[in-house]
Amino acid sequence: MHPPRLELDRLARARERGVRWTREGGLGGPTAGSSAERAPSPEQAPIERAEPTPRRALLCLIVEHERDADVDMPRQGCSYVLDELLAWRREHPLPALLPVVLPVVVHQSARPWRGPLALRDQLDADPATLDLLAPHLVGFRLTLLDLGARSPAVVAALPAPPMLRVAFGVMRTVVLPGLTPERVLEAFRVELAAGVRALVAEPGGRGRFAVVVRDALFRVQGLDRFALREVVAVSAGQPAAEVVMSTAEQLISEGIEKGIERGCGVARSLSRRQLERAFGPLSPAHAERVAVGTLEELDAWGARAEVATRIEDVFLAPGPDAAGS
Repeated sequence: MHPPRLELDRLARARERGVRWTREGGLGGPTAGSSAERAPSPEQAPIERAEPTPRRALLCLIVEHERDADVDMPRQGCSYVLDELLAWRREHPLPALLPVVLPVVVHQSARPWRGPLALRDQLDADPATLDLLAPHLVGFRLTLLDLGARSPAVVAALPAPPMLRVAFGVMRTVVLPGLTPERVLEAFRVELAAGVRALVAEPGGRGRFAVVVRDALFRVQGLDRFALREVVAVSAGQPAAEVVMSTAEQLISEGIEKGIERGCGVARSLSRRQLERAFGPLSPAHAERVAVGTLEELDAWGARAEVATRIEDVFLAPGPDAAGS
């Protein structure tokens, strides 16, 4: 049984005919409603809505990151359809027609999808019974984009918008067996070059490319930002190279901030234990001081705690004489 073919080329032609694609919030829960009502979920990609006039269709991109195919995915896909239809009905009372809802599963793995494709495959009944009841059952079948069944070059050349080609290309590359930073650089030099050029040239494309760069730098250990900048500058142009550096610098800044905060957390825990050993349980006011103290304050309090006889003396600010001595 072969998985249904995802007609990305048909979607691309629809785009050329004037279909407008807009990003919506991610599916956020069992009662997913309109984009204004839903909280994005990190495990699920944003919804892409195709809006021809006067009809509207919802294309839900569901990214499946598991190394092994999710055996419950047909049921999950069916539930996404029902959630969207319920949300639509709340916003559009009768007799408005329901939209077409198409969940597309994007399988990120080095191996092809091996899980069930249809809800029928998950039902506890023999084939003869399922055939007999088929007209009365939910006949849901996954639309599957199986990255694991395609090479990175094929994925990067899919007939889809540049963002999808580049993002899917990176997703396929980073799960290659024995992945090295050099292989990722090669992907940006060869397979992804055309997609990156097209993406950066689009309105808002630099911001979308930054999301891809951020993911690559985060996932691939040892991927040098300077080497990536040089490769991208040659293969996709200087604007794309600037995105690489600005994104890398932002990641470094965030990492430094997280490191400082993590260090403060450890220091606060040690300081509280030191004070409790010397003076007993802390009062709420003193505990709050420790919980928000800076590294400099914690260091000073630790030094005073070694000689102080009262905890109040630990938190007293040094006077002018002490400061000048």
